[in-house]
This record gives sequence, C-alpha cells and structure tokens, in this order.
Amino acid sequence: MSKIIKINKIKQPSQRYDITVDNFHCYVANGIVVHNTDGQNIMISWKNGKLIAARNKGDLKDFGTMAMDKSQVKMKFDGRGNIQDAFTFAMEDLDKAIGQLSEKDRQEIFQEGKNFMSLEVIFPATANVIPYGLSLLVFHTINEYDQAGNVIGVKREYANKLAKLISDINASVQKNFTIGELRKVELVKSKNFDARKSYYLGKLKKLQSEFNLKDTDEVSQYHQAWWEDFVNKKAKEFNYSMPNKILTLLVKRWAFFITKPTITQIKKMIDNDEFSNWVDKFDKNDHKKQVKTNIWPFEQLFLELGAEIMGNMKNFMAVNPDEAVQAIKKDLEKTIKQVRNSKDIKAIAKLEIELNRINAIGGIDRIMPTEGLTFHYKGKLYKYTGLFAPLNKIMGMMKYGGK
Repeated sequence: MSKIIKINKIKQPSQRYDITVDNFHCYVANGIVVHNTDGQNIMISWKNGKLIAARNKGDLKDFGTMAMDKSQVKMKFDGRGNIQDAFTFAMEDLDKAIGQLSEKDRQEIFQEGKNFMSLEVIFPATANVIPYGLSLLVFHTINEYDQAGNVIGVKREYANKLAKLISDINASVQKNFTIGELRKVELVKSKNFDARKSYYLGKLKKLQSEFNLKDTDEVSQYHQAWWEDFVNKKAKEFNYSMPNKILTLLVKRWAFFITKPTITQIKKMIDNDEFSNWVDKFDKNDHKKQVKTNIWPFEQLFLELGAEIMGNMKNFMAVNPDEAVQAIKKDLEKTIKQVRNSKDIKAIAKLEIELNRINAIGGIDRIMPTEGLTFHYKGKLYKYTGLFAPLNKIMGMMKYGGK
C-alpha cells in the first residue's frame, strides 16, 4: 500500500463512524443515555410577551423577529389535516404552560428570542414509524443563536430546567399533550457481554488492519487509504505513471467529495488517454455506487450494534411496547406489499436494498419500539438507531414517493 498522502481541510464523515476502538463500545460508559424520538420537530422561544416558533434559519434571524406566533403556525400547516392539528395543539399547550411561568424564568431561558428550544411533537395521528400511543411534547435542547441565525452555544441543561419549572407549577399535563424532557434509557448489560464485545471489536479491528490504522485514526483515513490504493492499481493497469498531484485530486474528489477542480479539468492534466477515459466513466457511472459499497461495512457494524443495544433497553416511551412492535411489523408488511405491487422498478430496487440491510442487521425480530438512543461521551454526541434507519426509508416510500 502506498503511503497516505496528506490532505488538509477535508470534509470529515460523521463522528458516529469514528474508527477509534475506545469510542466504539462507549455505550457501556457511565453517563446519561436518552431516547431518540420519532416525531415532528419545531423550535420555540418567548419574545415580546408571547410564544414564537421557528422551522428554518430565516425564522431564527434577528433573534426570532420573523418567527411565527400561534396563528401563523396554524396558517403554515393549513390544509394538512393531522399535521396542522399536531403543531396547532402543541403551540396552544406550550403557550399556556410557559405563559404560567414567571417573567424572570422565561427571560433566563429564552432571552427574548436569542435562545430557542428544539422539541419533538409526538402525536398518534401523525406517527412516522414508531406508534407511541400517546401525545407528548419532548424537550431536546436549547440552542443560542446570533443575529444571523447561526448556533453559537448549546444549553442542554435548560431543557431539563424548563421541564422542571413547568412540572413544579403542575402545568405538564395540558389539553392535548403531556410536556416533558427526553426520557432516560435503562440499559441492561448483555448476559454474554464479553463475547459480544469481542465479536464487534473483532469486526472493527479487521477493518483497521486493512490499512494498518490505529485507534486514534478516524474512518476518513480508512477511506483515503482505500481510494489511494484503488486509484494506484487502476493507474498501473493502464501503464500510467501517475503524478502525486493527480492522485491527490482524485482521492479528494472520490473520498471526500471535493468537486473543484472539475473532472473535466482533472482529465486535461492526465497524459494517458486510457486512464483519462476510465476516470471520466468511473466518475459518471460508478463512483456513487462504490462509495455506498465502501461505507457499508461500517454502517452494518454500527447498525448491528445499535440493534443489539436496542434489545437491551427498558423504559420505552411507547405506552405498550409489544403492541407497538406488532404495529410496526404490520405497517412494514403492508408497505412491502404496496411497493412490490406498484411495478415501479426503481422503488422495488430501493426496497430490496433496505430489506437486505434489515436482514444483515439481524432481521425483523430485532425491531424495537424506539428510534434509538443518544448520549454524550468525552464531549461528543453519539446516536445509535438499529433497524430504524432502513425501516424509516421503507415506510417513507409510499408516504413520500420514495424521496
């Protein structure tokens, strides 16, 4: 294998794919683990004596000056049935609950639109994948924004504080929703913990060993090494003595999606017609497929681990976890049948890909009534989803046209 070239200022992959072994099994570390919820998101604040809501960056600019009030939220979702009800009822209940707090508390938490609370609206009639069986407004975290609408600070403790303030004045249960913070997850240690840990770490170390990577290396270095090796082998096939500059440009483009210079400009720098033609054809026809192939071992590893962790969870948010699982399986079966009967070749192909992912992760018996869990470890936020990722894609195929 050739020595890894130095590439600066690259777009790093998500931290959830860190190749560090220490991070890999950090779900057993001490700390708070919470459910990830499957609902509709909205951000709220309090400004000029009233509740306001934001759905995009434009709403957040100038400290919420253009954010929506209750009536504007209702108008935004006009004609969307249950979705309109979910957001309208949520604004009404939040307005009543937060309106009962002291002005001092509201100012401390929201600072006249500088701070916005991100929350999840869980409404049975608008369930995506997980049927929780109850109506909840779940606080996630409060972000602080500058005048341009950019996040400049995170105040996670304020979510708990706001939930407690509302609970202390007996305003948690409103007309349509129960208001509160994310529920903490109970994780039971696997009976065969040591064996399972060895199984997963063994898979990870096998990936590390392909390019002699260390625990301190990130997955970006794996992909860089893979693409370098791949491009070098192709150059040899075409008897092309490839300059390091060409190798660097192709690796940046294919491993890290740095699209400048363009492929046309790169081709002009290559003085080997066969290699140049291969580069052009690969970039147009095979690159995206190869990227998915390269990331799959990592994706499978983390999704499989996530599914196993989900199996050790307790204290689900769903009212009846067993019934929720059966409902998910029933919806899945119905969607699969609809897609296959649609005779849409592209949709059927996408369906088969996601079904293969489910089978690779452990099959439908690993379906759990939760989107997943999130936790902090060494100052970083991590998330495990298990089967939810492929389930969500399948369920959305008929709802949203496969987009």
